[in-house]
Amino acid sequence: MRKIIGIVLFSNILGMPVLAFENYIISSESPVVSIENKTPTVFDVKPLTTLMNERDTMIFQALKEGDGEFVVKTEDGKSSVVKVNIKKDVTTFKTNSNLECIILDDIPEEYELDLPPEVKWNK
Repeated sequence: MRKIIGIVLFSNILGMPVLAFENYIISSESPVVSIENKTPTVFDVKPLTTLMNERDTMIFQALKEGDGEFVVKTEDGKSSVVKVNIKKDVTTFKTNSNLECIILDDIPEEYELDLPPEVKWNK
């Protein structure tokens, strides 16, 4: 009986679709006053306050495939509507404002790690 349950559970896990969505940092030219997410079941977008208390950054996290939009209101009185299209392999943003999107999950093609300093022990 345990073998049958194990096989059924394992086959269900293998049959589940695996979706790898991208996460983004979205920055604005002026501080963000509010964010209105019109489709919270498709994605999540939240304000991010930095150490210098700048409120011009947001974190975007896709939850599932689909279309949606959110509205960003800034301190200078402007409202920006951002339309989002999320697919398995790419997320597309469309807006008429000067919001900048930076992908978080992208690894550069070439990168170099600094070696740790050499430690000498006195005996």
